[in-house]
Amino acid sequence: MHEDQMTSVEASQTELVQALKEAHDEIRDLREQMAEMRWIETALRRRTGELGERVKELDCLFAIADCLRAQRASLDAVLQAIADTIASGYQAPGRTWVELFVFGRRFRSSEFRESAHTDSCTIFAAGRDAGRVRVFVLPLDPSAGTAAFLKEERALLRAVALWVGLIVEHRDANGMAWAVAKAVAVPGNGMEPNERDSAAL
Repeated sequence: MHEDQMTSVEASQTELVQALKEAHDEIRDLREQMAEMRWIETALRRRTGELGERVKELDCLFAIADCLRAQRASLDAVLQAIADTIASGYQAPGRTWVELFVFGRRFRSSEFRESAHTDSCTIFAAGRDAGRVRVFVLPLDPSAGTAAFLKEERALLRAVALWVGLIVEHRDANGMAWAVAKAVAVPGNGMEPNERDSAAL
């Protein structure tokens, strides 16, 4: 083989090696970009889910505010409406149930049931312990090891308990407590034991 031909072959080999190196570098860069895009996509999905939960919680608070503004509705009707509304602010409304105790009166959401996963908050009216609001949930995947309640849901429950206390106080909580106290004093009034305990708060 002539010297010129050998030089040409060596040059071609060098160019081929360089081209392969550049191709390898491009593939590596593409893989890094794809990994970054997957991370961004995952982060966006997670963030979108979180924002969706915040929207649900805000919608729940707006709906409860509407209940509180129902001036012509009785206090019992308002409290029942609130009990029926609270679940809408949680991750799985169809697997969430609510129970309100206010001065011995109990208000439960539709198709109420208890579960092992529960959160509760005391209701105060005029500085007095007026009862409590309890939420029961059935997690979508109990084996996942995730918290049954988000911290924002716990904050939502505290806000609801505060609002319920204010509306009870505004709607003459003392008069309501007196009515329950008189009912408890009458033998055979049909009140359940836990209702009597709550009335004594």
